[in-house]
Amino acid sequence: MTVTKLSSQKIELWPDVEANTSHLNLDHNLLIEIPESVGLLKKLETLTAVGNDIEYVSPQIGSLTCLREVCLIENNIDELPSSICELRSLTKLSLLGNVLQKLPEDIGALVNLRYLNIAENRLDSLPESFGSMVSLAFLDASVNDLVDLPHTFGALTSLQNVNFCENGLLSLPDSFSELPSMEVLDLSSNSITNLPEKLQSATCMKELYIDSNTLSALPDWFASMPCLVKLSISDNKLEGVCLPDDFGFGCPLLEHLDLSGNRLTVLPESILNLTELKFFDLGSVLPELERRVMQFFALIE
Repeated sequence: MTVTKLSSQKIELWPDVEANTSHLNLDHNLLIEIPESVGLLKKLETLTAVGNDIEYVSPQIGSLTCLREVCLIENNIDELPSSICELRSLTKLSLLGNVLQKLPEDIGALVNLRYLNIAENRLDSLPESFGSMVSLAFLDASVNDLVDLPHTFGALTSLQNVNFCENGLLSLPDSFSELPSMEVLDLSSNSITNLPEKLQSATCMKELYIDSNTLSALPDWFASMPCLVKLSISDNKLEGVCLPDDFGFGCPLLEHLDLSGNRLTVLPESILNLTELKFFDLGSVLPELERRVMQFFALIE
């Protein structure tokens, strides 16, 4: 194993490195491209070039069949070469903080990819092949311009941690309900009006954030989240009685509950069963609700 670390050296041109280099760190330099010569590094397993000024990535990167991790955070990349989809050994791809406007159409060919961070770019859609990344467990696509998700999204059966906050999502595809393994889901700061009527991941969900959307009702599966620890649905359009009657029985591990910024009038009696609750925000001064909240806190003190 040959490790070459050339970080923070104000390098402007791609350096000459040994052909047998397996780990290459070029973080915090002044590079503007990953040139054709990258294709000479046939044994390269990890490539990190965080915080440069890279605008161009050569298609030759697709010839590096040993490459497992690529980290190009905080650069100026607006497009990836389609050849990156040939990196069948790739398990981690970090592209946070670039100016990507689209992903390669065949991105789904990365069947061993487990971690994908494409946050803080300019993406307005994801390719239909996206659902073919069957090993994907972590996805951060926050702070983009996404308005919808591909119909194939539900095929990502390994997904555990998903972040779509601060996009422009109006709805979720029907296949979203088929995702079986999500433990953390952040959909906050979108324009979602309805959640799926069913969600297979409800039984394993630990953290759910849906703040700042336009929800007016909650589906029945909100009463069937036995692993849930944090739930935040502030600043929506929920009115009256929005929580299912059995909510307090179905979420016994809940510690954090934020319902502020809505117009609730009544809480279900079952909420008194949330004995693990440590944070509870209603943002309401309505008498009936205040009375029930006082009863609740009297019980858990």
